[in-house]
Amino acid sequence: MVQRALVEPEMSVAQASAMHVGLLQFLLERVNRISGIAATSEQLSGAVEAPLAKAAFVLAQELGWTPQQVNELTLGQVLLNLQMLKERQRQNAAR
Repeated sequence: MVQRALVEPEMSVAQASAMHVGLLQFLLERVNRISGIAATSEQLSGAVEAPLAKAAFVLAQELGWTPQQVNELTLGQVLLNLQMLKERQRQNAAR
């Protein structure tokens, strides 16, 4: 993975295999961080607290949608559906 991720300087598989394990671990950690494969607990907490993530969770939970279905919505559609849910909750509370 490190060998393929390095653009400059280019590295052969043999060169990557000959590297010190500590250096390979360091480079792999950086590759994973940059690519988004690895995330710290702070980054995950921030993502969970993001308003759009919360909105996606509410839509999936309330409407029974899959994460993929929610992901296909535009921002406008997300906002419209949230507003419709809010209106429905108001109507149910008024009854």
